[in-house]
Amino acid sequence: MSTEIGNLVHFESGDKPEYFRGRIDLPELNGECFLVPVDGERKEKSPDYRLKVNIRGRAYERGSAWKKEAQQTGEEYLSLTIDGPELSKRIYCSAFLLSPENQPEPETPDHWRIVWGRASSTAPAGRGQDLGNDSIPY
Repeated sequence: MSTEIGNLVHFESGDKPEYFRGRIDLPELNGECFLVPVDGERKEKSPDYRLKVNIRGRAYERGSAWKKEAQQTGEEYLSLTIDGPELSKRIYCSAFLLSPENQPEPETPDHWRIVWGRASSTAPAGRGQDLGNDSIPY
């Protein structure tokens, strides 16, 4: 099961670089956010975007995003990493384009949903498994 933790709208115009604008809603970090393209030469595993969050009127970098393609469907999505001093640990999440019937503004079909899901309980111990506060084995 996944939880929606934010949303994005993709903007693209001929004379300006593309970007995403939206909102992050976490208990420790919430506000307007932007995904802006990484400038300059990038390495193969470098992020495609920098995540900036508006905190008390200033934009602070709080993560990165990579363009990905779903293996089964071929659909594009974004893989995000959110981190900052407000958070107790790094958050890994994804952003997916809403289906046409779920777009809030049909004339602007570029709305995305940011979702987070807990790591699978079938993951081997020590490989990203999150036991949570109520599953401590002692």
